[in-house]
Amino acid sequence: MKNGYTHRFGKSCGGVQHLLLSPACNIHHLEMIPSNGTAVLKVHDPENIYSCVFAENGASYSEQIDNSGGIPSVYHRLEFHTDKIDRRSDTFIRMLTAASCCGWVAVITTCYPNRLIVGYSELHRAERPLRVETISADTGRGPANSGGEVIRLSSRDTVKASPIDTVRW
Repeated sequence: MKNGYTHRFGKSCGGVQHLLLSPACNIHHLEMIPSNGTAVLKVHDPENIYSCVFAENGASYSEQIDNSGGIPSVYHRLEFHTDKIDRRSDTFIRMLTAASCCGWVAVITTCYPNRLIVGYSELHRAERPLRVETISADTGRGPANSGGEVIRLSSRDTVKASPIDTVRW
C-alpha cells in the first residue's frame, strides 16, 4: 500500500497574516529549490515590492481546481480588506489597480507560517499573474460592522500555488 495523505492534527493555515506583492513585470526570474523549500526571486527593482500585514480574519487565500474536460484549471483568489475608507487605503487601491495591467505576484504567509507563491510558476512564469477582480467599499453600520474596502485579486492557470519555506530576494 502506498502512503497517501495523513491529516496533521493541530493548527492549520488560518488565513493570511503577511503579504508581499510585486508587479509581475518587476519579477525577473524565480528559482525554486525543492530540496530545501527555498524560492529565490530576482526582481528588477526591490523598491517596487509592497508589504501588507493583516489582523486576524483580515485576509484569505483560496484555490479551486476544476478538472472537467481532463485538463486541470486552477482558480486562485486572494481577498483582503482595509480597516477604513480613507486616503491611505485610497492610495493603496489606486496603486493596485494601476499596476493590475501587468498583474501581481504574491508571497503569502499564513497565520501558522506556511508560505505560498501565487501569480508566478515555473511553468507559466509571470504569464498568469493575479489581477484585480473586484473592489468593494462599505462605510459599515454600528460597532459590529466597521466597514472598509474588500479587494479581490484572482488568476486562473493550471498550477496550484507553490508552497515554500523560505523566500530570498
